[in-house]
Amino acid sequence: MAAQELFTTTLYNDANLISYYRFENNITDSKGVNALTDSSTSDTASGQFGHGRSFTPNAYLYTAASSSLPSGNGSFTIHCWMKFNSNGQAGFLPSFGADGGTPTAALLYLSTAATLNFEGPSSTNLCRSNTVLSTGTWYMVDATFDGSTMTLYING
Repeated sequence: MAAQELFTTTLYNDANLISYYRFENNITDSKGVNALTDSSTSDTASGQFGHGRSFTPNAYLYTAASSSLPSGNGSFTIHCWMKFNSNGQAGFLPSFGADGGTPTAALLYLSTAATLNFEGPSSTNLCRSNTVLSTGTWYMVDATFDGSTMTLYING
């Protein structure tokens, strides 16, 4: 079965889906009320489905803490498609519960070693991938936290 954009499936109507960002020429939450803030200037780019966002080094999107987002040891999953045009420079990816890039809930970022790091609600919650990501390749990434254990899935 070919991959489908979530927006076109019944999962989009799941009551547990809190936010959904399609990046179709904007950074609007098409499911909930968790507006994103652009730390710099990200641009519209081709995505895995429709459009995506292109970031300069150290640029990121974030959403501030919200009553609709998990906090503390609340469980959550971040799901996204990623493609990197260059490695060797750290870059922030999806984050929430943040204010100006300081995470209070979750932060997913590319390390300078071209691996993914997933930082949870405290500095002791850190999950690092062993997979070195190649440039120009799309990756499906899921970062989960069940209240105690952080897990990072890349293409699986």
